[in-house]
Order: sequence, then structure tokens, then C-alpha cells
Amino acid sequence: EKERSRNEEARVLYVAATRAMRRLHLVGVALRDAEGVLVAPRAASALARLWPAVEEAFQQAAASAGAVEDLPATNGLADFVPQLLRLRQPAADPDWRAPALPAPATAPREDAADALAAAIGTLTHAVLELIAADPGAWPAQRVTERQPGFERWLASRGWSPADARAGAARVARILVVTLGSADGQWVLRRRQDAAAELALTRVGGEDDGGSLGVPGTPLRGQVTRVVDRSFVEGGVRWIIDYKTVDLGPTVDLPFLAAHARRYQPQLESYAALFAAEGLPQRLAVFYVAHGVLASLAYNPRSD
Repeated sequence: EKERSRNEEARVLYVAATRAMRRLHLVGVALRDAEGVLVAPRAASALARLWPAVEEAFQQAAASAGAVEDLPATNGLADFVPQLLRLRQPAADPDWRAPALPAPATAPREDAADALAAAIGTLTHAVLELIAADPGAWPAQRVTERQPGFERWLASRGWSPADARAGAARVARILVVTLGSADGQWVLRRRQDAAAELALTRVGGEDDGGSLGVPGTPLRGQVTRVVDRSFVEGGVRWIIDYKTVDLGPTVDLPFLAAHARRYQPQLESYAALFAAEGLPQRLAVFYVAHGVLASLAYNPRSD
């Protein structure tokens, strides 16, 4: 039993020493006797296993340290008086000015007031990004198989088991509808010039005059937008925003097209970030829970 224990200690030391990536620091304590002579470490210690390789370094350190000093006896913490240092009063440079805060990255998503719906939307967007990267690897069966993972994701963010289970089932239903729809397959199809969750930044100024798609709204500082899906198809730049809201089983395309118009300013602000391309643009809202792509009429201003 003792031999097994010693072997285990040797194994632990070996594992600890061989896991270093760039540098390895070994810290050990060796004692000296009353005459100041270095005493070999205890036979069962890890330092004893390394002693043949490190003894010389310890001997040199002991010689440079000199004789053992006679330290006054104390009663421990009761007699300990720490050295106190008074810190200078912190102060900022009088000419320093705080930088302007950046604008919010995105506008609030649909159902943002409903915390669980917002979490479901965030998770759905994340999975759609994965699907867009490799649509062929995501048949409807795989979405169903990943539902326990969706549930764990929601639970890790504090949702109760019941809410996590219901939310994961809703995400799976939404994705199955999307993958089974012609519009969903078209939106998520792999293309050479495609991106998902694309973050774009533009530096605005006082004279922008709403040039990011919101007429009469001057912009200052840095403006960042995240585009859910964008690609070039037939020489046209498509700019698509996902909406995970479920508007009921009876909605049709005209209703969704009318509903999508409320997001026109948001999508036009995205479109302005692609203006330098010089390509024709199409704006659309993809209703993930319905598998329907609703296009928006758009006539960009010419400067």
C-alpha cells in the first residue's frame, strides 16, 4: 500500500511537471540545521524526488543567504504591526474628457419585453447562423436531436426546467418550419458572398442627415449594426432580418408583408452600410416561425 502511494505521488508530480506549455516554475522549501547546513528534504516528499537535480541550486542559494539570523521571538499575530502606506489622492487630468459612448449595436428584437421570448430569439438566431454555415448538415431530424442541447442552453441562463423545456421545444418547432419551407431553404442556402450575423460599423457625423436610412435623424460617433443574413444573388445585394415572433396559424403573405413594413427604417439603416458596393439592394424580413420571406419596397436615395 505504501509503495502504491509513493508511485501515485510520483505520477502526480510527473503529470504536473509535464503539463507546462512555455515555462515551468518549481517552488520548494529546504531547511537548515542550527549550524546553517542545508538539510536534505524528507524522503517521502516531492522535493526529495527532485533533489539530485536541484540540490546544487539550493546549496548556492543557502550560501548567498549567509548564516541563519537570530530572529526575535514573537507571539504571532498579536505582536504583528503592518507597515501602513498612505496612498496619494487619485485625480484625473483636468484636460481629460470621457469618450462618447458607442451607439447600441442593434435595435430591440421582437418580443424583447418577454424575457423568455427574447432568449428563444437569441438561441434561434445562433442556430440559424450555424445552419447557414452548413445547411446540408442540418436536416429536420438533427434539429429534433439537438433539442436537449437547446434546453441546457436555456437552463444555463437561469430558466427553470419547465421554461427551458418549453422554450427548447419552441425553438425546435421554429427551426423545423424554417428548414421545411422553400423560403427558408433559399435564405439559408450557401453562397459565395454570404454572411450571417454580420456586424458592420460606420462612423457618423453631424452632417450625415439621416444617411443611415432614418431621414432627418443626424448621427454622431460610431454606429454599429448586426445584419442577420446578407448575400449577393443575381447581382443584387439581399439584406434580411430574422423575426422569430409567431403571429398565429392563419396569417398569410399580405399580412406578413404589411407587418414587415414596420421594420423598414431598421433595414434601410442596414442597407446604407452596403452603399459603397454600388449594387442594387433588396430588403426583406424572414419570419422564421412561419417560413415566409416578406420583401420590402425600397428606393435608396442617390447622393
